[in-house]
Amino acid sequence: MREYEVGRQLRERYNEFLGDLYYPEIVDARSSDLDRTKMSLELVLAGLFPPTGFQTWNPKLPAWQPIPCHYLPINQDMELVGFGCPSYKEELNRVIASEEVKAEFEKYRHIIDYLAENTGQNYTSFIDTVILHLSLTAQAEFGLKLPKWTDAVYPIITEELTIKGYLTGASTDLLKRLGAGYLAKKIIQDTQEKINEEPSKHSKKVYLYSGHEQTVAYLLSFLGIYEPPHIPAYGSHIILEIHEKDGEYGVKVLYQDDSPRLHNYITLPGCEEFCPLDKFMEMHKGLLPADTSECGYE
Repeated sequence: MREYEVGRQLRERYNEFLGDLYYPEIVDARSSDLDRTKMSLELVLAGLFPPTGFQTWNPKLPAWQPIPCHYLPINQDMELVGFGCPSYKEELNRVIASEEVKAEFEKYRHIIDYLAENTGQNYTSFIDTVILHLSLTAQAEFGLKLPKWTDAVYPIITEELTIKGYLTGASTDLLKRLGAGYLAKKIIQDTQEKINEEPSKHSKKVYLYSGHEQTVAYLLSFLGIYEPPHIPAYGSHIILEIHEKDGEYGVKVLYQDDSPRLHNYITLPGCEEFCPLDKFMEMHKGLLPADTSECGYE
């Protein structure tokens, strides 16, 4: 499975850094509160931390050991499901109701009507088409035969609509701030605490987050590297590495989609491949939420 291979790729890349043995204190693994994202994270962990030596507890399962992962209820998870925040939805509805976005949506009116006629669903924005494309993709990848009517729209047209949905979902600073800012803020805080040698972070080496297509797309938009706009495939992942260079800490960013190519570093707009942490924080400070109240949950 793709997620298991993601774990194997990470093991290959970071084997020397992580060491051969699994220790609970070196990894913090967190998923959103959905079965599929939890299962994806468990597969990544299985590939990343195969048991070796005395940790091989069952000869019938030589490549697996139990590793805990954590999650928060959806209505508390602002890091991985920030797009569920009431304030995010309010801003998104404002954007969708804007004349510019409505005019763009109307250009696809004949397609939208075709989708509505064949699915029985009401599509009022590009966002509404996302679940349709993802559902059809899941069915196709399971080898199921799609309805004949989909031949006219899937995958090219529904993919185009979905990408426009993702672009809409991160089209303002406030949407970026709520949709990805909480996750970015936690990454920065954990990094600072590790650098400052906070006791709880002393042994920590890796943080893993298992989220959704939107989680990936919106974090790419937050970082200014959602180019070209696309639908993140299963197993797509963003890596933020923390490096020390000449006494200065900095961030290096990698993005891996579903292609077999190796990870490549991405230069963030306005920075270098090695982006000093202070500069990284300064570049994005306007997109970091002040506190949880901005999300809008009571």
